[in-house]
Amino acid sequence: MKEYSNNFGFAKKNEAELIVPASTGKSKIAGILVGSVAQGVMTYAQCSVTLVR
Repeated sequence: MKEYSNNFGFAKKNEAELIVPASTGKSKIAGILVGSVAQGVMTYAQCSVTLVR
C-alpha cells in the first residue's frame, strides 16, 4: 500500500470526491489486468475512483 498511500492522505486532506489514476496497460492480457498501484487505489480508496488509460 505504500506506493499509493500518499495519494490517500492528499485526497482525505483536500476532501476529494474522486481519484483518477492512470493505468499503463503493459499487461499482455488487455482488459483483465491493471497495474498493481492502480488496483490498490481502486481497492482501498475511500472515495470514487475512475481509472484512465
